[in-house]
Amino acid sequence: MDWRTATSRQKNLTKSKERVKEVVKQIEKVQKQLPTDVNDTQVQSIIGDIANNLKIKDPSPTPEEETNNGFYFAKEYKFSAYGTFIQFLIFFENLEKTERILNIKSLKITFDQEKTRGRFPIVNLDTVIESFRYNQSYRERSGVEEIEKKYGT
Repeated sequence: MDWRTATSRQKNLTKSKERVKEVVKQIEKVQKQLPTDVNDTQVQSIIGDIANNLKIKDPSPTPEEETNNGFYFAKEYKFSAYGTFIQFLIFFENLEKTERILNIKSLKITFDQEKTRGRFPIVNLDTVIESFRYNQSYRERSGVEEIEKKYGT
């Protein structure tokens, strides 16, 4: 191997290390944007208030399990209610506008013939909404140290 090839490899390695470090910085930035805790009462209040303001009937946000997904935790909330399809469209638009990151994990809408009396059909909604918080104890490893040890750079 001549000196030009070695120099080129060294430059490529240095650039790669810088890119990996930048990705790790971006991951840390995202972690900081997520809250450190999930307050069940607050999330249930957000979901319930939106539903009540839209006059959605029998809203019931219920906290479920929290799962560890590495650098973040996801907490699920089951939500059931009934109303018109347009009420639920506006409900989901309002969920999107909240400060807290909320995700619709699953969605089931069924037509309810028994409750439909007016000109707007009534539907039953069953959904799972996720709220997130970051894992304070998780640290993303860049892998740069392992590469340097392996190749002695």
